[in-house]
Amino acid sequence: MELLKSPAKINLFLDVLSKDNDGFHSIKSILTLIDLHDEIIIKDSDSLDINFSGEFSDEINQNNIQILFDFLIKKKFIKSDKYSIKIIKNIPVGAGLGGGSSNMAAILSFLCSKKIIKFNEAINVARELGSDIEFFFDTAPAIVVGKGNVLRRINTFKESYLLLVYPNFTLSTEIVYKKNTKFDTENDIALEKEDYDFDKIMKLTSNSLQMAAIGLCPDIKYIIDKLTSMKGSLYSRMTGSGSCCFAVFNEKDLAKDASNTLKSHHPDWWIYLSKII
Repeated sequence: MELLKSPAKINLFLDVLSKDNDGFHSIKSILTLIDLHDEIIIKDSDSLDINFSGEFSDEINQNNIQILFDFLIKKKFIKSDKYSIKIIKNIPVGAGLGGGSSNMAAILSFLCSKKIIKFNEAINVARELGSDIEFFFDTAPAIVVGKGNVLRRINTFKESYLLLVYPNFTLSTEIVYKKNTKFDTENDIALEKEDYDFDKIMKLTSNSLQMAAIGLCPDIKYIIDKLTSMKGSLYSRMTGSGSCCFAVFNEKDLAKDASNTLKSHHPDWWIYLSKII
């Protein structure tokens, strides 16, 4: 039996650059891991048995792990899928935090560690099955481009505290992208560097999908406005295709105060104090 940690991510920014004839969008973004994670318990079994538990298990409407193993068997990357897998869902579903992609990456990494598949095969599988999966094979932040492929890993950012707010409203990535009508020109964030200034990134960028997501979940605008108004809040925006939003703080005490204030006024929201790792 092994216990795997499956971390969440945030998009510091997200530019949607274009849409091709097949409906796929070309993006540019910087992703970084945060200290919120699902837990995966995996062990050998007589058959493939996947169970979800935890705070957000009831919101799962697509079993990504079943999809992963069906693909691996169909493409003959593995000969057996006889595992018992229990996933404790601490990451909100349909929130733009990458929980489903992270779960798939954790399983692929496990299979690599057991020499059941090769790493280059795992990368190809990740690119075939989802745009964010490849990012989770490494702990370093990354610039992602195109359909979400990792262009390069970059150096870790300064320690910053994040106040995450999820309105308990699940958003479909596919629908948010379809609703989006905003396409960006290239921003001033260069692609070839290894070191980036966190504050400069946040000041020069935004999330192109934010307006489309607000159209589907108006609470997002209200949340961002509330986060912006909190003492010590430096930047606030939505992550990924939503619906989770975050505010950045330099001081942990101020982030805690903001968290307590929002929890007292909005007990219907999921609120979590995190940080970049």
